[in-house]
Amino acid sequence: MFLTAEYKQKRDNYKTLKQGLSTTLTQHTSYIEQATEVISQAQNQFGQLSDASGTPNQDTITKIDKLMEKVTTFSKKLSDRNENLATAEVRAAQKYQEYHELYLAEKQREEAYHAEQARLAAESLRREQERRSNPDFSRSNSGASGDDFFTQHKQRSNPFG
Repeated sequence: MFLTAEYKQKRDNYKTLKQGLSTTLTQHTSYIEQATEVISQAQNQFGQLSDASGTPNQDTITKIDKLMEKVTTFSKKLSDRNENLATAEVRAAQKYQEYHELYLAEKQREEAYHAEQARLAAESLRREQERRSNPDFSRSNSGASGDDFFTQHKQRSNPFG
């Protein structure tokens, strides 16, 4: 009848997903920073690669250029994945908020329903207790007055009168 448990489960699942994505995003950000630092250090050292006469060693420069290209490609892939993780984290947070709001609304609706059911039960119990404590209450409501009932009852219970 109510979707409270389902909404709570989905809300909790998205919260867990968001937390996992946040952790992964933090790790990837750290990897990107490390890769950027390695690239920067390597680029600074390239200018110092030369032989004793100061002529750059072309073979070494070519190998380093290829390595730098691979590292740059790797760094770009990390950055792209980082962006995807950030987008997924934002989406998970949005879905968490959506299900959190649905859960709260459904919980409030369920509580209102139970409160109304309790109110109706209390009202029914009150009427039943009233009927039991005042036996002529229901008869007096059916058209006979309380005095008439009492008089009739008294006459029936006195066999001599």
